[in-house]
Amino acid sequence: MEKANAATVVSHIKEMINILSSDQIMTPETQATVLYNYSEAVGLLYGWKFLVNSDKLINDRDLKEIFTLLNMSESSSEGYKFVTSSDSELPKLDKVINKLALIYGFSPSDIDSFQTNWALVQGR
Repeated sequence: MEKANAATVVSHIKEMINILSSDQIMTPETQATVLYNYSEAVGLLYGWKFLVNSDKLINDRDLKEIFTLLNMSESSSEGYKFVTSSDSELPKLDKVINKLALIYGFSPSDIDSFQTNWALVQGR
């Protein structure tokens, strides 16, 4: 289950990257979509904080590093920076994906496939 959640986190972050790296004009709707994906990814990651390290593949040190890359601390979030300063923030998202790929053994083709909504494609 943890690996499936990690794949979902990657999917949300890839969606952020796709939007932020496009030539798309950053409308309020586009910003909302980026921040929606941000909050979904952070929410899934945050749940792992409450498991002891022996019960999960990711450890607390790696979670802290990922949260830092996502502009998230114990007391606040600056996730808005991904839409207000996307040029400087965008590289952090690739680092998060690389970190999760290393921890969970995702291949480049796995990462690419996480961008596909398979339930929609397969009509489920």
